[in-house]
Amino acid sequence: MNTAIIFSGWNHRAIVAFCRFCKKNKINALIVAKNDSDPILLTDYKDNVIFIRQESDLSMNLFQEVKSIALTQGYTNLVLMPTTEYLNRFFLTNRKELEEMGYIIPLCEERLYEIISDKIEFEQLCKQQGIATPKDYSDISEVNIPFVVKPQKYFFQKGTSVANVAEKPKLILTKDDFEHVLNVNPNEYYCQEFIGGEAYYLLYYFSKDGSVSVYSQKNLMQQHGGLSIVAAEASLIHKDPRTEAYTKLFKSIGFHGLVMVEFRSYKGQFYMIEANPRFWGPSQLILDADMDLFARFAKDYGMLSEMAHYKYKPGTKYSWFGGVVNTSCLKESIAFHNAYNSDEYLRNIAQWISIDIYRRNDTIGVFENELLQKQ
Repeated sequence: MNTAIIFSGWNHRAIVAFCRFCKKNKINALIVAKNDSDPILLTDYKDNVIFIRQESDLSMNLFQEVKSIALTQGYTNLVLMPTTEYLNRFFLTNRKELEEMGYIIPLCEERLYEIISDKIEFEQLCKQQGIATPKDYSDISEVNIPFVVKPQKYFFQKGTSVANVAEKPKLILTKDDFEHVLNVNPNEYYCQEFIGGEAYYLLYYFSKDGSVSVYSQKNLMQQHGGLSIVAAEASLIHKDPRTEAYTKLFKSIGFHGLVMVEFRSYKGQFYMIEANPRFWGPSQLILDADMDLFARFAKDYGMLSEMAHYKYKPGTKYSWFGGVVNTSCLKESIAFHNAYNSDEYLRNIAQWISIDIYRRNDTIGVFENELLQKQ
């Protein structure tokens, strides 16, 4: 069977979820740690670490070294896990060399990936397919508050030895927020209206054989500034006929792989916010709610021979308490979605902590370390 190669250090919660999936399904998984401070070294999965990087930059020499170590341990047919945007872009840019080296890259072709991942291109594609997106603003103006500043592309400078990575979208909700974005380059960023309403993710796997698995999550709590989801639950919103437009879109462009689509339900309309064709942070919900997304992915790329029986469990909850602590330490505020509120969270905080992604035997060291964050 093929072996999963996981570059750790970013998108850690998704990596932990996938490691748990591999352990349960007896999939060989080898980890390349980012450095000596990588949280993966506080987990049971430290035993899967075959290499600890000392430099942050990616290089062909690094991949050659990782391959050599894996081969000496008897592992072949190495599949690079699509854990982060930066890694995926590197895999695709260097696909020919990596495949010649013997790696398997479980991603669609590069141009198609860019169309989905670069925000402005995917929005244009959605509009062509009749999918609603937030209204664009022609300039950055205080009268448009609240609004969102988004990067047009993931790399805003390409063709050099080191590409510059655009910043994440910024929510401009107050005049103080506005002061921080007056100098953004209009050739690199653009502005959209802020859409309220109910917040959801559509969670997809498009198989190579043309079949599709789709689930959804209802987002309840999120870190400040539109950062990570810290509380959510498995949903049935993907059964709504209005979501079929997304399935048709991805099929029409020949996409295959994992992808998460964020959308808002507002005044009877579903508004597409962004799409991420990679692992997503709350991936523990895939396991706890019994979704088959990881299994289909693993089977497509030779890491799993047989699919187990999956029975989806809507209502299953996801929690990352460390994210709440982090936001509090930064003296920022948690964003609440879908009529959920702080009073309800505090009444049920013990239950939320009890299901925390890290408050489990294999990752308790990370849970304890996150609680020690300085106030």
